[in-house]
Amino acid sequence: MEIEDRKAAMGFEKVRLHTIPAVVAEQIEIAIHLGRFPVGSRLPSEAKLAAEMGVSRPSIREALSALRAAGLIESRRGSGSYVLRAPSVESSNTGSRLREHRERYLSILEARAAVEPPIAGLAASLATDQDRHTLQKIIADMQHLVEAGEIDGYLSVDKSFHLAVAGATQNVLLVESLAPLVSYMDESLYRVFARHEYLTSFAEHRRVVEMHATVCTAICESNPQKASASMERLWTQTREIWEA
Repeated sequence: MEIEDRKAAMGFEKVRLHTIPAVVAEQIEIAIHLGRFPVGSRLPSEAKLAAEMGVSRPSIREALSALRAAGLIESRRGSGSYVLRAPSVESSNTGSRLREHRERYLSILEARAAVEPPIAGLAASLATDQDRHTLQKIIADMQHLVEAGEIDGYLSVDKSFHLAVAGATQNVLLVESLAPLVSYMDESLYRVFARHEYLTSFAEHRRVVEMHATVCTAICESNPQKASASMERLWTQTREIWEA
């Protein structure tokens, strides 16, 4: 939605679309551009934004996180969110980028769900003692980071786990093929999604680690069937979480 087509809409609209956080981010961005919230001003509270737009507070949080990732706002502890800069017409696209990112992630998820189970099965057949030790160490690091609440650190180690599984196949082409599919985990908008849709609670975060640990155990037991099935279950449940 172009900003110039919305100049008359100084108020927020009720949001009824499936991609709610993207629409919320777009409306806030437009309001900043139109001067409702000048640079340096404080945005309304999450509760007020949620009430005005007719959406949940988690949707507001995700939208604000996307705007922070875009460098438009900043959060000040105990004070709220403040406008850092006004977007130009050309660069004002946080909402559309959020929608595009969601669609791209689901495509990547489908690709990984197709290729990683057989990779895990092959890893269970070919992993060396060093490979097993590496995977066990990564799982221990994941568990530690979950307990510490370090989501960014956890996501980096999660990426290392999947690449290590591919490495345990002793096939460099499989590692090189998987690498582009896991590189998105370094993107700021992916981390917005991870915080607000995937790793939404301590219990959910621990459950995700346990699914990874099950894959690791199967590989360390040299059980290809179990390793493949465990990886398939991990991606099936991951998709269910993201599409809920």
